[in-house]
Amino acid sequence: MKKTTIASTTDIKIAVLFIGVQGAGKTGFYGRYFSSAYARIALGELGSRQAERQSLSDCISHGVSYVIDAQNLTRQDRCRYFSAAQKAGYRVIGYYFPCEMNDSLIRSGLMGDKNAKRRYKKALERLEIPDYSEGFDELYTVNIERTGEYITQRMPYAED
Repeated sequence: MKKTTIASTTDIKIAVLFIGVQGAGKTGFYGRYFSSAYARIALGELGSRQAERQSLSDCISHGVSYVIDAQNLTRQDRCRYFSAAQKAGYRVIGYYFPCEMNDSLIRSGLMGDKNAKRRYKKALERLEIPDYSEGFDELYTVNIERTGEYITQRMPYAED
């Protein structure tokens, strides 16, 4: 395993999809490795799918690399992002954030919330581990060490 370093280049347009439950560390990862060079599209902050689609369209029409910072738990959740990005020549990269319930609840500040535990379990029931057949050009798993360091590992192709 190696520490994450994200290369920033203006030659390549990149669409990044984060995949993981609430509190898995997605937004912190964006802040540490992507915020200086990538637009962030977060449905929770935009408030509607229409606003999300508009932000996505703006990024693509201007050739801006972007991160979809959302749970994206199922293939169906993720598939909406592939077509336009691929047609516009973007590389689509996925980052999957596996996460234990206690870590998730601590990071999201919901440790004592019984409803949060129920929501976490429901999210895990819905979670479909991403794979290359969805259209990803690259896929990585991101784990967070107790020190707060993010560790990435490339997910192998089925034939690897």
